[in-house]
Amino acid sequence: MNSDGLRIRCEKDIDLKLRAVIIEFTRWLRSKYVFPIKVTVFIKNKYKSKSNDKERFFSSFVIPNKERGNPHIRIEVKNDMYDTIELREYVVYSIAYEVMIYMQWIKKLQFCDRDAEKQANKLVELFIEERKDDLTITNKEKKMLELADKKFNNKEFEKAISIYKEMIKNDYYYIEWAYSSIAYCYDCLENYNESLVYYDKALKNNKDSVIYMNKGFALQALEKHKEAIENFDESIKIKPCKEAYIFKADSQGRIKNFKEAIECCNEALKLDENYDVPYNRKGQFLYEIREFKEAKKMFLKAISISPDYADAYYNLALLYTKLDDFKLSIKYLNNAIKLDGEYRRYAEEDGILPIN
Repeated sequence: MNSDGLRIRCEKDIDLKLRAVIIEFTRWLRSKYVFPIKVTVFIKNKYKSKSNDKERFFSSFVIPNKERGNPHIRIEVKNDMYDTIELREYVVYSIAYEVMIYMQWIKKLQFCDRDAEKQANKLVELFIEERKDDLTITNKEKKMLELADKKFNNKEFEKAISIYKEMIKNDYYYIEWAYSSIAYCYDCLENYNESLVYYDKALKNNKDSVIYMNKGFALQALEKHKEAIENFDESIKIKPCKEAYIFKADSQGRIKNFKEAIECCNEALKLDENYDVPYNRKGQFLYEIREFKEAKKMFLKAISISPDYADAYYNLALLYTKLDDFKLSIKYLNNAIKLDGEYRRYAEEDGILPIN
């Protein structure tokens, strides 16, 4: 007696991640279709078709006969595929296509290759849409990523690092992204020397603007400002970004290149004239070169954009102290402290007058 359902059988040498995607897709198909007569999908690890040796793989639907009571689907996979994702997509599509042929057979419809192709494409698109990811990652990897993100959001950085390293060990497809995530976790732990190791690994095969910018930030934290500037420049070269310009401005300012720092702020403002940070930073650099009138304009502009900008108020307090206008200095200092109590400590360190 014929049983029902869809079964999958993979030969032992089939890539484990390909196997995981196939099993996930098969389970998904079971949720969408009823298989009144059992059909087994056999995934073979050797390409045996003689029809065209240049094909990536061969698939077929075999109807039952006197010797075999159930139909089956056969997918033969070549072993020399270099594009892992392309292989996964084609194998999943082939399963979908042969399942559509099975459905035509079950319903006693006339075989129609075009209909099977069209329905198979729709099936694969729906599968990818519902899993909310393409086939670059397996379901297990998705869960690991979610767990790593959860650990990161809970500030359990060491645990997040451990998960990312496990993914790298298991040949995660986006390995450069995993390296970058590890580096960022080390940034959060203020272990910048270790973060640089992983930023370099990430950049080896992925010259990404954000990775260069984050590496520059780590170098900046280690007070390696010339190297930091080089990395900010690489980031900007790939994709101009207001944040990269501000980080670069900060490093330029740290090595007393105030005019270059001001120019970086100007470049950031070209990208976003309503960005409050470059106005505040530009004001600080103008203050350093004693252009107090222009500096005041910049601080006030930053506050007009962000009325709760504590650092801009504090910089105005410093400026008015320099101008011996202690009344205004105290006013702005009180504003800063009201927004952020840490500025009381900064005021003591900078020797500003006592606060009312």
